[in-house]
Amino acid sequence: MKATRIFKRLTPLYFLATLLVIGCNPEDGEQGPIGPAGPQGEQGPAGQDGADGEDGAQGEQGEPGTANVIYSDWIPSGFDDPITDDFDQFELDVPQLNETLQNSGVILVYARVGTLIYPIPITFFGTIGENYNWRLLTINDDIIAVRINSTDGGAIGSPFLNGEYRYVLIPGGQPASSGKQTPPDYTKMSYEEVAKLFGIKD
Repeated sequence: MKATRIFKRLTPLYFLATLLVIGCNPEDGEQGPIGPAGPQGEQGPAGQDGADGEDGAQGEQGEPGTANVIYSDWIPSGFDDPITDDFDQFELDVPQLNETLQNSGVILVYARVGTLIYPIPITFFGTIGENYNWRLLTINDDIIAVRINSTDGGAIGSPFLNGEYRYVLIPGGQPASSGKQTPPDYTKMSYEEVAKLFGIKD
């Protein structure tokens, strides 16, 4: 009789435990929503700057351009025709010519007769009385004189270079000398070479 009473008391407890086990099955419940994000933490101190990288190798010297190179249009000759003396000259107005350009730059002048272009200074040798010398003379900061004289003292007559003239002014350091590189001798170059080098247009 006593055992029957104990069994009756324990039966509800077993029944309740069974319900708890069945109710705790993880497959039965759904996942709850994600909670709100927490506040952002304080920013840490900035790191130290890294060391500067090494400088790259120096590039090769570039080709000279037209920067700062000055050239005129073709200017008609100012010589008389004929020249009745053994000497004559006419002047080119060069407003860009200054003392610095005269001292450290290059001054080139060319004469054009038809399709032929001659550098000045130049000397022509022909028969007696036809030997003429053309040369340049800078009179002041804005004048270049083109001078002709006969080499035998006779009258010049009709000058051969009585066509058109052009000046080209190349400032010193164009192109700059660097290491073993040196600027070319422009006075030994033809007009075509100089015109191509600096992009001079007719």
